[in-house]
Amino acid sequence: MPSPPMTFAQSSPQEAALTLEQLQLLNALGIKPVAPRYLPSGFVLRQLEVTLSRNSRIGGKSFAMIYEKLLSDGSKPVCFAIEATNGGIGGLPLGQQSYSVKNAVLGEGTIEYGQFGRASQPTYLGNWLGTGPFYRFAGANFARMSECEDVSAQDAVRISESLDYVDP
Repeated sequence: MPSPPMTFAQSSPQEAALTLEQLQLLNALGIKPVAPRYLPSGFVLRQLEVTLSRNSRIGGKSFAMIYEKLLSDGSKPVCFAIEATNGGIGGLPLGQQSYSVKNAVLGEGTIEYGQFGRASQPTYLGNWLGTGPFYRFAGANFARMSECEDVSAQDAVRISESLDYVDP
């Protein structure tokens, strides 16, 4: 069955999609690339981070696609990331609020709202989806996006439920 078309509510597909070179890099990494088929209006792919670690026993390979929406009033941008790893994952503690995610390709899970890791503020963080490699949604205040605001809970869930494999 063919994948449904990507939905870009006023973002151009060229600004939000991975380039051929980025797809080739991810395929060489050995983690099948995924991308959201739904993006809220105005978001662009700001950065692709790829990590290779010597400690392959607990993962070793990962990537993060960071999406950003700049606001015309000069306030903080709105950001989120889609993260992937080949292993070394653990369970996520319950947050202050939980939101159910049902992804047709990667399975079911939750997005938790709370303060995790080194986050300075509460944020949205998804439980890992998939059977290996693993994928999740990460909100704005998680690690590399502390200068941003979060998307809404509804958008976090919708983005997570739209994750699908991307072919080069």
